[in-house]
Amino acid sequence: MNGTKQTVVFGYAYATPRQGPEALAAQKRQLEQYCSSKGYNLHIFDDLSWAHEPKPGLKELLKALPQADAVAIAKLGALPTKRLLIKFLQSAFDLQKGVIILSLGIDTLAAPEQAAPLKQVAEAFASLWLKPKPKPKPPGRPPLPLDVQRVLELHSQGWSAHRIAISMGVSVNAILRVIYKNLGDKHV
Repeated sequence: MNGTKQTVVFGYAYATPRQGPEALAAQKRQLEQYCSSKGYNLHIFDDLSWAHEPKPGLKELLKALPQADAVAIAKLGALPTKRLLIKFLQSAFDLQKGVIILSLGIDTLAAPEQAAPLKQVAEAFASLWLKPKPKPKPPGRPPLPLDVQRVLELHSQGWSAHRIAISMGVSVNAILRVIYKNLGDKHV
């Protein structure tokens, strides 16, 4: 060695049990070939699990990320969910690390001008995909405001509950509830 520091790249490979270890091995081979052609020192972390299961390899990579110069994946599908993809990219950008995505031809170590657009894309995706989910709306129609005094006035004038309901645009049951609550059974 001539005293120059070798570039350290942490690669990540992921496959589901259905895809099998062959898919994992193929991703690792792609990462190894690319990094050896560039002279990068590659350390690979991997996971073979279903999307909803823990990813100890990815967790280990993110924990050790400060010691790397860049992170690499063979393809976007190497991260099982959008959330993990965004976390992966944001962690790299937060620590000012390079990013290599072989399937997209991105290597921010070799072409630093790719970093800014990639960061913008990651931030845009984060704003779309990582938004908190809105609270679900309660089922049914929202209650209509009901003028209780007007209902009682019309009822005292001899209007039927049906006629009052039609004139106010509410259900007969809503009118009957108001009458029962305020006058009791004897006045219906």
